[in-house]
Amino acid sequence: MKLLIIIIIAIFPFTAVFSQPGFDWAQACGHPFYGETKSVLTTDTEGNVFMAGSFIETAVFGAESITSAGGTDIYIAKHNAAGDVLWLLGDGGADYDYIHDISVDDNGIYTCGSFYGTINIGSETFVSQGSQDIFVSRYDSEGNFLWAKHAGSPKTDYINALATDPYGNMLVTGHYYDSIAFGDTTIYSAGASDIFLAKYNVAGELIWLRQAGGSSSDQSYSISCDNDGNIIFTGSFFYDLQVGDTLLTTLDPTGVFMARFNNEGVFQYAIQVDGNGLSAQSFAAFDNTGDIFFTGNFTDQVKFGPYLFDAGAFNIDIFITKHTANGELLWADHGYGAGSDQLKAVASGPLNDLYITGHFLDTIHFSDLTLDYTLCCGSAEIFMIRYTEDGSPAWGDQITGERGMVESMCKNANDELFVSGMFQFDLAFGDIIIQSSDSYSSFLTGVATGTYTSIDEFGQEQTLKVYPIPAGDQLYFELPAETSGLSYELIDMTGRRLLEGSTSGSGKLDISGIPAGQYLLRVYSAEEGMSESRMILKQ
Repeated sequence: MKLLIIIIIAIFPFTAVFSQPGFDWAQACGHPFYGETKSVLTTDTEGNVFMAGSFIETAVFGAESITSAGGTDIYIAKHNAAGDVLWLLGDGGADYDYIHDISVDDNGIYTCGSFYGTINIGSETFVSQGSQDIFVSRYDSEGNFLWAKHAGSPKTDYINALATDPYGNMLVTGHYYDSIAFGDTTIYSAGASDIFLAKYNVAGELIWLRQAGGSSSDQSYSISCDNDGNIIFTGSFFYDLQVGDTLLTTLDPTGVFMARFNNEGVFQYAIQVDGNGLSAQSFAAFDNTGDIFFTGNFTDQVKFGPYLFDAGAFNIDIFITKHTANGELLWADHGYGAGSDQLKAVASGPLNDLYITGHFLDTIHFSDLTLDYTLCCGSAEIFMIRYTEDGSPAWGDQITGERGMVESMCKNANDELFVSGMFQFDLAFGDIIIQSSDSYSSFLTGVATGTYTSIDEFGQEQTLKVYPIPAGDQLYFELPAETSGLSYELIDMTGRRLLEGSTSGSGKLDISGIPAGQYLLRVYSAEEGMSESRMILKQ
């Protein structure tokens, strides 16, 4: 049944009309260099967007600029939802420093990255133990340094992704060769390279450390936490991989998997992709209910339950799946075209939906949704697709220009999607054109996806009442009549569910432990496919 979403801004007595799908703004920024690093994005509960990455010489964001200490340095830039730069900070040393992921919660900003030689992060100075070492760091919401930690070995170490759980802990994953030391704790590889999974508390103390490995090269790529602190991460392996008590094997030789651990670091299960010609890079993300999106690329065939997808000859295609919290398949879909298509980033939305982005070299299809290829001669275009929670492609758009590359995306609860990447020639975001420079530059864009529809468009009367607004420690909601089988959830602007429960149409919520800010209260019937929501302001 069609999902009906009605959004009212309860802060003021009027009906909210959200912008039509399309690009709200786009800008060039930074000063990256091709092939070495990427930008990463995240949002906070107020709808701000944080962009991080690496740069050489000078990075420029609006009226703000920073200068490298040498080699490549790292930056973090905070923008509001309209793209205005609020502040910019930089750290680094004389050698090569990179940020690989970023996350924000009520406790601040978390990053992970790698470096050669010596790096200065806030008041901390770290020296590599040999080749490339790794770091994690935390700043407050205004960019003031709080702490940083260092891990490494004499060989090259990689840290690829991070996530924060609802309790302020940081989870990071990557891979290493032979051994790696996290403070006083050292783990050893079973083969060429193994995977690590590490958990830090809000003070930067290592809580636990886990590993997965086999006889050859193993790598991890993405990580996500659900509302209970459970963890899912994805990765690849050659021939075999031992993760927890499960042995995965393949003859391909590349295998792709996702593995779930609980918040205590106890292994729960691993799922291996059944297929051939698998690309190593893959992504997973929890939705608000604890179900899991699992996506990736392949060049031959993949099979998920009754779904069989074939990429054809000399193509790269995309698989998109959703699983229950226990790993059972809910649905699968296939992104394909006559050319090669590559998935680059994913983000889960507040309506248990999924956003994906990547590149395509010919007209691309996602079920009945099609994006036409408008370039030529091997230049990739950028796609953005939204899947509803039941697996239907509901929206798509594209960014057009030669040598434009997408790198990251994030979504907040207010119908705002943010996408970043780099480009060398002019890049078109609908009617917005950003001009090229002499070399590669980064881009950042804000996109309205049309997820939410106002009451006026549906011709519906306002039925869900929420009070008081602004709210203090208690929030009340009610429908005009009792209805059995309803549920409610309170979601922050990053899409994280803070409260949930069952209701007959009215209720009282204790929100005393929730920080001030904007939130989405949703009352819905999963059986009927109906929901009604209000934006609220907590003082």
